[in-house]
Amino acid sequence: MGFIDTMRAEGHAVESVCAVLREQGCQIAARTYRSWKRAHRPVAARTMSDARVVDAVRDIAWRTDQHGRRKLTPEGLYGRRKMTAYLRRTAMPEASAGAVDRGMRMLGLVGVRRDKGIRTTIPAKDGIRAGDLLDRDFSAPAPNLVWVTDFTYCKTWAGFVYVAFIVDVYAQRIVAWHASASKATDLVMIPLRMALWQRDREGTPRLRASLSITPMPGRKADSIGRRNTSMVRELMMGRSVVQRTNMAGRKPMRSPGRPPPVRQVERAFWRRVAEGLSSEQAAVASGVSGPVGSRWFRHGGGMPTLSLAEPSGRFLSFAEREEIALLRVQQLGVRDIARQLRRSPSTISRELRRNAATRSGQLAYRSSVAQWHAERRACRPKVAKLAADDRLREYVQDRLSGAVSDAEGRPIPGPNVPWKGRRHGRRADRRWGTAWSPEQISSPAAGRLPPG
Repeated sequence: MGFIDTMRAEGHAVESVCAVLREQGCQIAARTYRSWKRAHRPVAARTMSDARVVDAVRDIAWRTDQHGRRKLTPEGLYGRRKMTAYLRRTAMPEASAGAVDRGMRMLGLVGVRRDKGIRTTIPAKDGIRAGDLLDRDFSAPAPNLVWVTDFTYCKTWAGFVYVAFIVDVYAQRIVAWHASASKATDLVMIPLRMALWQRDREGTPRLRASLSITPMPGRKADSIGRRNTSMVRELMMGRSVVQRTNMAGRKPMRSPGRPPPVRQVERAFWRRVAEGLSSEQAAVASGVSGPVGSRWFRHGGGMPTLSLAEPSGRFLSFAEREEIALLRVQQLGVRDIARQLRRSPSTISRELRRNAATRSGQLAYRSSVAQWHAERRACRPKVAKLAADDRLREYVQDRLSGAVSDAEGRPIPGPNVPWKGRRHGRRADRRWGTAWSPEQISSPAAGRLPPG
């Protein structure tokens, strides 16, 4: 507590100091520190009752003999339920099972168990063992053609430990192994994935069509052959789809490739265009390449595809997301980041959870990816006016194609637009040189169209 007081005097937040202490093995919460700092704080009733139960259990479990040595009594071998019943009968009728459990855990008392041991060999009911697919021929002409696998067990102080391993028949090498405290399917599947990944990482060619993984025949550890079959399929390393979905809070997404430039850059590009610069000059002035600016200008038809007004401060900007990424790298907490950005902690927490990158299998916050997620989520399925109004769509299509006629059916020539090389993009786009531009169409459209 004195260390936290010293750090607070130097200007550090309580949450940051507690986070550093937890990393060093000292588990303390900020709420615990604030509760301890309160003056005249009352002692909880549970704390007092637990202390009385610990004293009573200690007196029951140990006795001091005539030589002054402490010995464990027969009652010290009781389990939780027997100790609770004995304590209620003799010393504390009001003792709860939870208090006795916490007291025994604090004193390191564990009751003697009389259950049966673990069965390591369980034969099948029909008596049929796994088939010997190799016919006792443990030879191979080349590596990675035949792998044999088996798992065994060993007894430790903590219980039984099962170990599975895979051996390459040709190289006589343990390709992969895995230890587990249970006989689940992952005990043999995890080393298989590890072996395939290690071989691919070393650049060793693997003949997938000829790969045969065969279990060693036997009766060890419930090996009855339900999954002891040849495996000729590709296995992928990493977390499953369900694990990635639970971690990221969303379903797996199709990768868009390189994230596009942020909207601030595109907004600056259209402002340069409005000032009279060409698409290449506006692109260079905005910080993007000339071809990107030409593509924006061509796809937008010379008109901005987004509003040029600055967004309000309600949503996080790209600069704020870059600041969040930098502060996150410095191992600052959510409240510290929110305090420096003058935002709500819930906003920062939601940003770190929703807009994080998940391709690495874990939540990694990057500003460019977070900005792309935010812009993608901000899109709305709005119905375009041209899709909803048939007369307006026909009006625009006639002028875009250059086939415009007056009320008497006489064709009206389009604007005179001379050809200037790269101005209109690729050769397929030159036909637009004789048509009306989107700006020429949109300006008088409201006056020419009769009210519908």
